[in-house]
Amino acid sequence: MNRKERRAAAHKELKLARKAGFPTPIPTPAPEPTVVALASETPKPVTPISDAQLNANRANARHSTGPKTETGRAISSQNRTAHGLARHNGTFVLLSTEDPDGFEALKASLVAEHQPSTETATILINSMAESHWLANRAQTLQNTCLDRKPAKLPTPRSSRSTSATKPPTPALSTNVSMTW
Repeated sequence: MNRKERRAAAHKELKLARKAGFPTPIPTPAPEPTVVALASETPKPVTPISDAQLNANRANARHSTGPKTETGRAISSQNRTAHGLARHNGTFVLLSTEDPDGFEALKASLVAEHQPSTETATILINSMAESHWLANRAQTLQNTCLDRKPAKLPTPRSSRSTSATKPPTPALSTNVSMTW
């Protein structure tokens, strides 16, 4: 008897039991899966270290305290920045290669154009300036990184005779229109 026939027979039995007035059997819950601890999850015993090792660790820790100057701290704060296309921890960050005066000029022109009179309007103007700046950053990244001509690859032997007659493949279009 295959699965379909077994299910049909079980359904028929339940239907007959309901007609006869017998209570339907309560399905039993599935057994809980057993959790097996992996060997890597067992706690490792803590072994004490010697005084010499402890002193060496402390001496090494004194050498690795991070950058000392404000310039070094500013540079190391960008270590986690992968691409700069999004806000960093919820805050907008200008990259070191970007012009801060240009961003301030953009904000000033938006403020002059929209003349925000409430705190909400000011927040929206700042958000608009940041979003526009990020969109331009993405467009610049696309134009500089993705719109390069690929290196000329050697032509396979089987298609050398037909490669001269094929038209060149068109490049990807980088014209993206942004509407606000």
